[in-house]
Amino acid sequence: MNLCLALSGTRAGLTEQVAFDLQSPDGDRKFITTQNIQFGMAGGCRLLVPLDVTFATEGLHWLNINVAGRILTRVPVEFEYRSTGTEAPTQTAPGGGSHEKPAAIAAGRLTSG
Repeated sequence: MNLCLALSGTRAGLTEQVAFDLQSPDGDRKFITTQNIQFGMAGGCRLLVPLDVTFATEGLHWLNINVAGRILTRVPVEFEYRSTGTEAPTQTAPGGGSHEKPAAIAAGRLTSG
């Protein structure tokens, strides 16, 4: 997933550290990455940040964008598993029983507030 982000409202030429973390629906926060950025002549900058993110649970996650150690803004990311409508072949379990595993795909989307 890539995040396109525009920041403004600071001194031109200022360098700040921007950190990204993902907050799961249960409140756990996982560090993702950090970047040092330099603000341009107008006091702003644009970033394209590749985010290597794995979702362990479904639900509404929050991507926190931190500048100078404080949360500047948050981006909602909703993650859910969706059935593909097909099922994997039936497998024989040890002891002669069988079980079926429905095929599923993972889907994540950025939501707007």
